[in-house]
Amino acid sequence: EFDIGSADAPRALQLLRRAAELGHGRSQCRLGGLLAAGVKGRVQQDTWEGKRLLRLAFEQDEPDAGFYLGAALLQEGDRDGATKLLAACAKGHPRACFQIAEMYREGHYQFAKDLPAALRYTKWAAHQGDPQAMSNLGHLLINGLGVVRDEAKAARLFRHSARLGAAEGQLNYGLALLRGSGGVKVDYQEALDWAQKSAAQGHALAHQQLPMFFNAAKNPNPPARSLPKSEAELRRLSVKDLGDVLRAEGIDFSDCVEKSELVARAALD
Repeated sequence: EFDIGSADAPRALQLLRRAAELGHGRSQCRLGGLLAAGVKGRVQQDTWEGKRLLRLAFEQDEPDAGFYLGAALLQEGDRDGATKLLAACAKGHPRACFQIAEMYREGHYQFAKDLPAALRYTKWAAHQGDPQAMSNLGHLLINGLGVVRDEAKAARLFRHSARLGAAEGQLNYGLALLRGSGGVKVDYQEALDWAQKSAAQGHALAHQQLPMFFNAAKNPNPPARSLPKSEAELRRLSVKDLGDVLRAEGIDFSDCVEKSELVARAALD
């Protein structure tokens, strides 16, 4: 895999150019993306050549080419970029789905604002593993915005997003740990760790809220987690999380075998 930051980058770039000249679609896509965006101190920006290579790769059905070409065209105000992004979406490109979701949400690039469409593409991107989309979907779920409120699922999405490195996901998971949202066990120190990671990536809100996290971490006795509020939310918890909830409440569940029995025991509390 080509690494632009490695010591061998000049040699690797040379080989990438040669492979692109020979018609290798993946190489055309990778080189085209680098040239279209440019890499400071590594690759001089050449948008014309970058787009040419990306078009060649797009014709070979490279999903990444549709995404990079679409982004480059939209930056120039060419609405054909949206067509390329939609084509990348159809091939299952998670980041392209996220970009289309944002365009529908904000009404950018002559897209009419369409919140149901934005939600549909956000779900699609999240299910395909885009970390920012996971965080955005979690935000919608935890607040019940256009979807049935589900704090447990939101917390899981925040956790996945955070572990994949999304700054907003790291902050949101930190807040879930701070508040015990969705049955998450309160852990002030871990909450602080995630907030610091988010702030280190330049997330402004995380930086502003760091004092709150630091103050909470000084408290040796965090409150009990916020328990799910309905049987439906309990059913969405994992078996492990259900066990944690029952233990936290001091409820014996040693005779429970099936998940349904754990849910029923927790609901009786």
